[in-house]
Parts: sequence; C-alpha cells; structure tokens
Amino acid sequence: LLELCMRTVYNITCETKSYVNKLKDLKIANILIARVTLSPLILGAKATTAVKLMCGMSIANISFDTDLAEELVFDKKVSDACRAVFALNGDEATYCAAVTLVNLSRLDSAKNLADSHAIPLLVEIIAKGPVASIQMAIVALCNFSMIPVFYDQLTEVKNGKGAIPSCVSVLSAPAMHEKIKQDALQCMYNIVTNHHECWVPAVNSELIAALAKLLKAPGSTDVHNMAT
Repeated sequence: LLELCMRTVYNITCETKSYVNKLKDLKIANILIARVTLSPLILGAKATTAVKLMCGMSIANISFDTDLAEELVFDKKVSDACRAVFALNGDEATYCAAVTLVNLSRLDSAKNLADSHAIPLLVEIIAKGPVASIQMAIVALCNFSMIPVFYDQLTEVKNGKGAIPSCVSVLSAPAMHEKIKQDALQCMYNIVTNHHECWVPAVNSELIAALAKLLKAPGSTDVHNMAT
C-alpha cells in the first residue's frame, strides 16, 4: 500500500504546476523528506528501497518548482534525504540527488544548506558518476561557490577528498566534456579569488598542473582565459 501511495504521489509531482498549492498545503516536501530519512515522526511501515527511490524521484520533481523548492531547502533534513537516496546506489537515484541539490543551489535561500551534507554528498557524486550526475554536481558546487557562507566547507580537504580535489579531478579528466570543465573552472575561480584560505589546499590538490594541461589542450577561448 505504501509503495502504491508513493507511486501516486510521484505521478502527481510530474504535473507539479497543476497541484503546487495543494502540495504546499499538505506539506508534501516535508513528508517526503521524513519518509526517506526514516523519521520516527512518520508512523507505519518503514520505507523500502522502492519507496525511497520513489521519494527521491518525487523530491527531484518538486525541486524544479521554486515555491516547493523553498519548502525543501528550509527543511533541515533535506541534505540527509538526498544522501539517503544516493545511498540506494543506482544511477537513477544518484541523478535524483544531484538534480535536487543543483535546483536548491540556485535559490536565494540556498545558504540554509551551509554546514549540511550537501557539499560532501556532491563530492561523492562526482567520484561515483555517471557523467550526467557529475555535471549536475559541478554546477551545484559552482553555485555554492558564489555564496560566502560556503567558502570554508568548499575549502576543506580531508583524506584527499573535498570540493577542490573534485573540481581538479574534473579539470584533469581528458574525456570530460568542456562545459563541465568550464563550470569546474568557474567554481575554482570563484573560491580562489574570494577566499585566500583555499590557496594552499588548491596548490596541494594539483590545481596548477590541471590548469597547465587545460592551457596546452585544445579548448575554447573562455576556458583558456579563465585558466590563465
């Protein structure tokens, strides 16, 4: 019954514009987050893998609507929900998590995701792939790099992992699409020019070597100018 109900909710979120007011009134964003994170406030059967995936797909759908996305970003558990969906370990689930975070990163209220699991999760998505999810994750990091409250978290590197090494890995990947590299480069540019504390981690992550490769390889003038 729970799976059938979630399938119904998912179908409705595919037509968000027709139901946005009703979905807001019902607090669907908060219910979906609570269900996928197994909140003790939600009674009844625990969410199965199928239910969690359907929740993730529904959350991704409603994140495209600005009003409903605001409902998501103000829920303290939204990054936990994205991580729970990502943990399902499938390309579709990963893409849902990435799309949700990139849509939330575009909001003026995106600062509410500071010090959450959002950036660490984006780093994991970049490491895992697939390419479509990597692209979404890089765009999200680029958006966050324009908000000062994220600078410290974007600069943090633990055990060789962090936003800076992730962007450098994208810049260094020969087969990566130029548009993705350009967004990664923009992210690094934003951090380096606005947060001096990132200089040492950036150098230690081999950013200079990655930039040198970009300048030697064929590419657009925009990419070469930014790398310079």
